[in-house]
Amino acid sequence: MQCKPDFTLGKYTGLEIKRDKVEVTDEDVQAEINAKLEEAGAWIPVVDRPAQKGDQVIIDYSGSVDGVKFDGGTASNQSLTLGSGAFIPGFEEQVEGMNIGENRDITVTFPEEYHEKSLAGKQAVFAIKLNEINVKEVPALDDETVKDISEFDTVAEYKADVKSKIEEKKNAEADSKLENDLIQTIADGSQVEIPQCMIDNQIDDMVQEFEQRLQYQGLNAKDYYKYTGMTQEKLKEGYKEMAEKNVKLRLTLDALLKAIKVPVSDEEIDEKIADMAKQAGKTFEEYKGFINEQYREYLRKDLITSKLFEYLKNNNKIK
Repeated sequence: MQCKPDFTLGKYTGLEIKRDKVEVTDEDVQAEINAKLEEAGAWIPVVDRPAQKGDQVIIDYSGSVDGVKFDGGTASNQSLTLGSGAFIPGFEEQVEGMNIGENRDITVTFPEEYHEKSLAGKQAVFAIKLNEINVKEVPALDDETVKDISEFDTVAEYKADVKSKIEEKKNAEADSKLENDLIQTIADGSQVEIPQCMIDNQIDDMVQEFEQRLQYQGLNAKDYYKYTGMTQEKLKEGYKEMAEKNVKLRLTLDALLKAIKVPVSDEEIDEKIADMAKQAGKTFEEYKGFINEQYREYLRKDLITSKLFEYLKNNNKIK
């Protein structure tokens, strides 16, 4: 059955599109550096005070509901950073103030939406023993630290590089949003009656992609549906609006490619492969051996799409 509609492409030149202004503040740079310093920090044992927020504690615990232990409620030498929110609400706060070697019973209530339905909303008692307290020692930002965490010798060089990379990332995000806005604006001005079969196919693809992402995270789709109360049908229903939008955007892109006819030569594909080879530390001839015709076609389509967006940017008013 034919499942592709007639498509009337709207105006695609002379449009006014806004591009987000890119600014990198000192706060942006410092936040990035702070994250790097935090990553380079080391956990140092603490023995002369109780546990407090921000500490990493090593604990044994055993949980029970109505006096009965439950599956997954017992662990030994479990690492937990207090204040991280990794455990049930109220758990970490009650560990604060404990000393090494201390035992304490704490009471918490599982959230109503807890993934294990048999525990949802239930009150539980956890018997806890605190074995270790560690505090994160974060290095100071100086030239010596910079040499340890980067390829640079001075704080000034490092800060300049961090700023440049943030700016590059923000520009890439602004360009991506601009391209999306361009296609969306052109799609909004185009006319099409999208057959239900195209929307259904898109929804099926989105559900399949979602379930694959669950698998990559080590989750089984059936278990996810069971624990969350979600069903595949509910998921499909929630995807309807986005699926219709995605189909129209894809049809718009296809129509633009037919209307503009962007040429890409074999030489341009070879240039792309040469760049990839350089990044991989190989010669063009070495890297070319890994490229089959199917991948060359993929590169051709990628270059065509890039050139199409350059055409649109050059033929519309970008504010």
